[in-house]
Amino acid sequence: MRMARLITGLILALVCVYLPAQPSEQEIAATGKLVRLMAIGGGSIGWILELESAVPVDGKPVSSILVSYRDNKELEKLENARVSVTGKIDHRYGVEKGEHVVLDLSSIKEAKATIQPPPVPPVFIRNIVVTGKLVRAMAIGGESTGWVLELESAITIDGQQVNSIQVSYRKAEQLEKLESTRVKVIGEITRRQGVETGEHLVLDASSIKEAKATSQSAPAQPSHNMEIIREYADHGCSGLNIAGCKSLNKLASDVEAKWKDFTPLLVYGSVIRNNASSVPGYYCVVKVF
Repeated sequence: MRMARLITGLILALVCVYLPAQPSEQEIAATGKLVRLMAIGGGSIGWILELESAVPVDGKPVSSILVSYRDNKELEKLENARVSVTGKIDHRYGVEKGEHVVLDLSSIKEAKATIQPPPVPPVFIRNIVVTGKLVRAMAIGGESTGWVLELESAITIDGQQVNSIQVSYRKAEQLEKLESTRVKVIGEITRRQGVETGEHLVLDASSIKEAKATSQSAPAQPSHNMEIIREYADHGCSGLNIAGCKSLNKLASDVEAKWKDFTPLLVYGSVIRNNASSVPGYYCVVKVF
């Protein structure tokens, strides 16, 4: 009796060691496309869920999986639709397929596609005011293909500097009158598609008129590091005797009294020749820096 019990215990221990562990049930929630599984002959033999994101099953990533559901009509309604499912992983055995995994569904419903935000259109510059020279755009053969504004100052469009741009205006005769002139244009930057030019920028002008050149101030005359301190003038004074030349004598006394510290000091005058005599007319005291 004791020996029988020992043998029975040994047999149970061996059975526990060699009996394969049953896989634990795995619950998952997934989203994908529900499609029919077709046999070679063309008949339907089940349903497959093509997963949008792979899920781990028994430690391996799975991208598609057989599904089973209690309501086959519901599966037919959702054929080729995007669905959201929940269920448990079940290990089954088939004569042809052998052991395989099946997602035994507890729920299935259509999942609407997530709304993607529309692409953000490029921001265009509106109602810009630019100045430049209006010229014709010429083709290789020499014919005119439109009008181009050569900008005086570059503008930035989509992060790129633009120095010239094609111009469109409702009055072609106005553009012809302003050809090769400096113009002021108000308009809107748009994008257009051409067979040869492809996508390109166009300034759709709402207003265009001639712009007179701005007057430039006269350049300052060089000083040559000199400053006129005072001017003197004598009229009809004899060059032979300066006693009667009041301004000339005033100049001499001013230099001695007021400007003796200036170094150097330039004094010059103009002389009018009249026969044998010289008649001083104008004198100037200049401080040299």
